[in-house]
Order: sequence, then structure tokens, then C-alpha cells
Amino acid sequence: MLRRFYYSDLFIDGQEITPYYMPQFILSLGKSKPSPGFPFIYSCNVTDRGIELHSLPYPKIGHDIAYKDIKYIDLYVVKRVWGIAWTMLIAPEFNLDLIVHTYDHDEEIEIPACFEGKRMCEKIRENGVPVYDRFHIYEQFPDAQSFRAGFAQHFLECYPALAEKYNLDDPRMGFKKSVSLKEIWKKR
Repeated sequence: MLRRFYYSDLFIDGQEITPYYMPQFILSLGKSKPSPGFPFIYSCNVTDRGIELHSLPYPKIGHDIAYKDIKYIDLYVVKRVWGIAWTMLIAPEFNLDLIVHTYDHDEEIEIPACFEGKRMCEKIRENGVPVYDRFHIYEQFPDAQSFRAGFAQHFLECYPALAEKYNLDDPRMGFKKSVSLKEIWKKR
């Protein structure tokens, strides 16, 4: 995991693109309000000024990244599995992983995969920041219908090789650098 990690819902110009479901999951665990330290209850709002990262339950927590401070952004896909080892039998989901390279540090923003991520990339590029779609997601799936029909199946088939080539979590299970399944089985 990078030094700064955010699991986020995607917003573009204040309009919510992905569903606000993680906070409800956290709240169902019996807490009346999640701790401000939870790293994944954020909004990633892409605007004409930059990327705004703010806690959904505590909007004063967070910060903005101005486009002038960003060198470039790498866009990857990451395989996500929620829970502990026994839940790994449940089908994984594939999320978008943005690595924001600023002039001072890197930040990692994981958002649920959606075709509207293409709009996010276009908006960032329009504001002068290169976004490198490392897996050519939006070339392979150029419209919402092809994205819905083929995105998950495509990455189910090719993700292990991509994860190995690009040193990605396989799968990402928490909010730290995950151990690969190969490493787990080696330890047994």
C-alpha cells in the first residue's frame, strides 16, 4: 500500500457516480458512526480545480489535490475481496486504482469500477494532467454496454498475469499491502 490510500466513491463535479455502500456496511457492524480513521469512506470528487478527497461522514477530514501539483496519474485495475480468508470463495470484484503521482508523494485512490471512470479520466486530461490507462480499459470497453458485459469476465481471466507483471495485489483484501494467494499457500 502506498503511504496515502483512499477507498472512495466517485463523484464528478459534485454528482455521485458510484453508490455510497461501504459506509452503510461499516455502520451495520454496530457502530453508530465510523471512526474518522477509516481510510475508505471518502468521496473522490473530480472537478475543474483538481481532485477533492474528503471523508463522507466527516467532510472536514480530507484534502484537495490541485492539478498543478500532479505530474501524472496511472490507472490500473485491482482485484478486491472483502472479509477474511474464508470469504475468498466469494467472487472478487474488480475496482479502478488511480495512482496519483504528485511532485511530493504518491496517493492511491481505489474506486468501484464503472464505465463513468472514462468521464473521470477525460475530465482530468482536459485539465492538463496525463492519465495513463495501463490496461487500456476504455479502448477494450468503449461503451457502457460492452463495459458491463465484458469488464469483469475479462479481468477474471487475465488479472493474475497482470498482477504479477505490474506487482499488484492479488487479491487486495484490506487497506494495507496485501499478501498474494501464492504467498499464503507457500506458508501452509
